[in-house]
Amino acid sequence: ITSNIATVLPGAIVTTYYTNAPNANSMAMNVSWTPPPGSANQNNVFSVTVEDNSCPVSGSQTVVYNMNVVGRTNVNPDIILCDGQDVQLVAENGSVFNWVSLSGDPINVGTNFSCNPCAAPIATPTQTTVYEVTSDLSGNCVNKDTVTVTIVPDFTYNLTQNSTSGCLGSEIDFNIAPTPAGAYQYDWTPNTYLTSTNTANSTMIPTMAGTYMYEVDITSPDGCVKSDSVTVQIEPVVVPDVTVTPSATDIMCGDTVYFETDLGCAAPALTGAAGASIPCGQPS
Repeated sequence: ITSNIATVLPGAIVTTYYTNAPNANSMAMNVSWTPPPGSANQNNVFSVTVEDNSCPVSGSQTVVYNMNVVGRTNVNPDIILCDGQDVQLVAENGSVFNWVSLSGDPINVGTNFSCNPCAAPIATPTQTTVYEVTSDLSGNCVNKDTVTVTIVPDFTYNLTQNSTSGCLGSEIDFNIAPTPAGAYQYDWTPNTYLTSTNTANSTMIPTMAGTYMYEVDITSPDGCVKSDSVTVQIEPVVVPDVTVTPSATDIMCGDTVYFETDLGCAAPALTGAAGASIPCGQPS
């Protein structure tokens, strides 16, 4: 007996034996396979070829099997939810999904649960609640699953930036101030031109012009997560390193003094008059 089972069904255990041993005129094959995660709703086609040892002409037959893996009913992983927020629950593998509350808030469609039966209701629990979903999945597959929605205290925050636009090489500061204070976690993405991606304060120092948007996830010590974003427009000019040098520092009334302006490596810029007359008058 030969087959491609090992390739089509990775991890399968295949055993062959004679059904009327010690006689060798009848053979059987057992295949034991546990579908791995992600294999639901896939067709797995494999073949088995049986050949005898008759002489002078042997006989053989090939049989093709089509194994359709049906997924068990499942729902979101357990969720931590900020007090006052809602969450969408998503059930899969089945056609009709009925929800019940095992603990916590009872389900009240139209008040704290958007629909029932349905595959993707929006829940708004006021306390930690365990939901169970049952589908119409038939056969030997598991047609139930549970999800726990844990309610934790909410928090507020203030996200600020010192500018919404800048030049090449300029510094744009971002700051997050959560309330109440505590050991919050921060995750800024992407990390392009940022000095830090895991702190409340981060600075953007761009070297290329364009429009940039940064997203940040703020996680409280209790696990409440909130997200926000900032946008910055960077112009294709360099921040000038201006140095102004006067032609004289000690002057008399009526004298003319000239100022030399050095912009460093910056792009051309406009300046005022090259010379200025200082009129007589009372000092101020």
